[in-house]
Amino acid sequence: MPKTNALSRSQRSHHRNPRTASSIILSILLGICIFLSVLHGVFFGTSWQVTSIGNAGNTKQEAIYSQVMGYLEGKGALPAEMTAAEKSHMADVRNVVVTGTQSEFALWIVFLIAGAAYYLFARKQRKTFFTMMRDAAFSVGGIIILLAIGALFFDQFFVLFHNVLFPQGNWLFPPTSMLISTFPESFFQEGLLRILEELVGCALVLYGGGLLGRHFAEKA
Repeated sequence: MPKTNALSRSQRSHHRNPRTASSIILSILLGICIFLSVLHGVFFGTSWQVTSIGNAGNTKQEAIYSQVMGYLEGKGALPAEMTAAEKSHMADVRNVVVTGTQSEFALWIVFLIAGAAYYLFARKQRKTFFTMMRDAAFSVGGIIILLAIGALFFDQFFVLFHNVLFPQGNWLFPPTSMLISTFPESFFQEGLLRILEELVGCALVLYGGGLLGRHFAEKA
């Protein structure tokens, strides 16, 4: 009898807070998808950058900025005024951007297909699906913590970031270079803060949506 009661308690615990390996994997995948989308949206989907780099009103530098960003998205060429070293680095940056964009698209496709299949499979116990949503908030929260540490130790984070993505070491330029004038350190600092703000909002929406979804699923 005690063994049966213990099993019953375990089953009741799982019923209150259902999690499976699939839901955990999906929650992590959703967190990564959201991060990549926010990252792309902050740097390519909004217009804060021109004013943040201190060149508002400088039409020439604004044009250079727009041309470089267009190049990174595969539209057009780099400014002719850039040095060979600057163009070499920007070619590496474009490779990273293209890889990131392709990864974002592919991961969203995988999540949408797997998530839809999982939801249909778990339709008799949809609380599991909403638990996955809530857990995705913690996945995003883990990314927020890492980026917040990066914001606090920005100089070290900036160097580590570039060393990881550009191990060839061609990312160092003199302060007077066109690349540094167009993309100063403040550009990346503000970008990081904006990413953090949006991720916090996403985490709150996921957590709240997961709680509400579970609440209504239990009443259904």
